[in-house]
Amino acid sequence: LMGRLHEIDMKPLLFKGEVDEIVCFCTDITDKRQQEQNEAYERERWKIAVEGNEFGLWDLDIRKNELYFSPSCYQLLGFSVEDNFSGSVEDWTARIHPEDRQKSGRNLLELLSGLRDSFKTEIRVRCKNGEYKWMLDQGKVYGKDANGYPTNIIGLMKDISEGKTAELQVQQYLKSLEHFAYLTSHSLRLPVSNILGLTSMLEENGNKEDLVRIAQYLKTSALKLDEVIREMNDAITYMHKEKELPATHQIERVWFVDDDPINNLLSEKMLESTFPEIQGEQFEQPEEALHRLLSQTGDQPDALFLDLNMPEMDGWDFLDALVTANIRIPVFILSSSIDPKDQQRATKYPNVRDFISKPLRAERLRIVFKNHDSP
Repeated sequence: LMGRLHEIDMKPLLFKGEVDEIVCFCTDITDKRQQEQNEAYERERWKIAVEGNEFGLWDLDIRKNELYFSPSCYQLLGFSVEDNFSGSVEDWTARIHPEDRQKSGRNLLELLSGLRDSFKTEIRVRCKNGEYKWMLDQGKVYGKDANGYPTNIIGLMKDISEGKTAELQVQQYLKSLEHFAYLTSHSLRLPVSNILGLTSMLEENGNKEDLVRIAQYLKTSALKLDEVIREMNDAITYMHKEKELPATHQIERVWFVDDDPINNLLSEKMLESTFPEIQGEQFEQPEEALHRLLSQTGDQPDALFLDLNMPEMDGWDFLDALVTANIRIPVFILSSSIDPKDQQRATKYPNVRDFISKPLRAERLRIVFKNHDSP
């Protein structure tokens, strides 16, 4: 028994109201005490290791249902140590995003039941300001009772919000690409095949009634085709955010710069019917429009709709010239392009406010000019 730690429990035996004997119970608690000391040392070692870095430490005492959080945990969630948000498991669970509570609860239950000794998961946790942060949460059992059930769980938290947001964006991008592929392989074929079939009928039929009916079908198919192309455009520009004009910017004159006279005419007519108080002007030669801007001759526009694909000077050259001349006129790209590279490139120009797919529609005009104060 030498060198061992014992716990002695003495109980008196009474006879006729007086102590007759004293019974002593001696229990060897050396191993138990050593385990407790090892657990306490491990806990302090973890605390020291994580302080001052990007991790936060938490410690759950299962028997007391108490949670300890290190100062770095407070900092991760925007609290100060004086806020003292440590508490019970129930209090912490209420701070976890509702969609992640079941996952977090299942991890804890499996630890408590002895199914495993550690876990690692990603959860959203509500900060002091009410916003949620993505956290990498991992825990490990470091204390057990005589029956082998956990008494203490220690864990680490790390803010992974930035990386998680990027991951979710990639997932959304891949999902958009899948949708884009579906549109190109299925939805796009039907209206195209209809248009090709109808044009063949036009070549073979001269009956006036047939021609009228075919023309109506052509219009319907063309509208469907335009709808599909717009949906394709939406599928690959989910991250695009419209840059609106300041509320104080008055729109009185708009230029349309496009080498296609039909598109210029359609756009100007759409502007006239939607905002009759705004004057529109067409330029089939971008060089002419740029010369007017640089020379400051004639009425200057308050906004400009610009095509990208033009033979001599394209839209990119035009935008580069505006930047070089420090002309800050708001520009709306109006293009048939649905290439995401074009849209990403356009956002790098300070003048560009939005990227719009042809043809220009009334609802789109109302959006880009929604801060316009009509006289």
